[in-house]
Amino acid sequence: MAYLDLDETKVPTFTLVDDRTQPQKLLPTRYPKAGEPNPVARIGVVDLQGRTTWMDDPYPGQESLAVKVDWDPKGRLLACLTNRAQTWLELRRFQGTASTVLLKEDGVAWQDAEKRGLPVFLKDASFLWESERTGHRHIYRYDTSGKLVGPLTAGSWEVRKLHGVNEKMGVAYFDGTERSPVGSDLYRVKLAPKFPNEDLTRLSGTLGTHQISFNPACTAYLDTFSDAVTPPRTAVLGADGKVLRVLEPGEAPRFKGLHLGQVRFQQVRTRDGFPMETMLVLPPDFDPKKTYPVYHHLYGGPQTPEVKNLFSPASLWFQFLAQEGWVVWVCDNRSASNKGLASAQGIHRKLGFQELEDQLDGLAWLKKQGWADLSRVVLEGWSYGGFM
Repeated sequence: MAYLDLDETKVPTFTLVDDRTQPQKLLPTRYPKAGEPNPVARIGVVDLQGRTTWMDDPYPGQESLAVKVDWDPKGRLLACLTNRAQTWLELRRFQGTASTVLLKEDGVAWQDAEKRGLPVFLKDASFLWESERTGHRHIYRYDTSGKLVGPLTAGSWEVRKLHGVNEKMGVAYFDGTERSPVGSDLYRVKLAPKFPNEDLTRLSGTLGTHQISFNPACTAYLDTFSDAVTPPRTAVLGADGKVLRVLEPGEAPRFKGLHLGQVRFQQVRTRDGFPMETMLVLPPDFDPKKTYPVYHHLYGGPQTPEVKNLFSPASLWFQFLAQEGWVVWVCDNRSASNKGLASAQGIHRKLGFQELEDQLDGLAWLKKQGWADLSRVVLEGWSYGGFM
């Protein structure tokens, strides 16, 4: 078993107040603020007798981070390492306590190692790897030594999740935004294409969001589908995309009886031409000759969209506000959109400036429609949205 050992002795203490008791208690805890020392991390491997072997640190004293670990098919330890600024990412393979670099990612504003999966290995010990090197996340195949064989997918859209492979069929399965940046579909592509996207096939039917969960052999999967006005419905499908069994039809009688407003998706261009994705929820008896107050919901953080063709708890909240006579407005500034690192990295080391301009451009478009009262706007957000 591999585990992470953290030495926090150099990390400054930060005092928290525990108000669950009376009187309150002060809790000093180790917490590194920006610029202060991080914990010193090392990777250990413990055997069944409880003996630990410590892996060599390839960057001693440089505050490198061990983001993820796993084992390759031959039982060798793998680790994803990055620097504290997360400007590069390495996939390393250990032999004994020493490691070698299988591949390294750099050259963009940051590496989002947490959202990227670990390698998916094939029977010949080659592997698939997700990368944002072009500004969009796509799938690449490497041989067993870490040499790039070539890309499986390409284009100005995103691979959202690599589910796995069916080697008998010679295909890989993944979620992607090729059809719509505000939805998600299931696709398959050849494992050994002559060119990127060869025989790229979309298996999802209805436009919206398809949340996929495969069995280990990638011969069948669960598809939970919803859109902005359709509650989730779940079915079991075969690897060819044909429905085998419906588990949850998603037909909620109580929901169908509600007086719902219209949900509209549209693109709104920024002052320099970027097409932002936006969503409106209009009152059920909407009259364009009237004016309405605006409930403006946003998050705005990098690569974290809020405009989604998806049914969620917020869907009913927005509908309630629409029933109360509000126009609900959701706008993803370019860096928050589902359009890749290419659209997000412009905010690197200058958070807030571009995002605010984009949100103001969205409100300027809304004002031009004539029915939005921009003297009555509620702005609501949390975390990064609170910062906005």
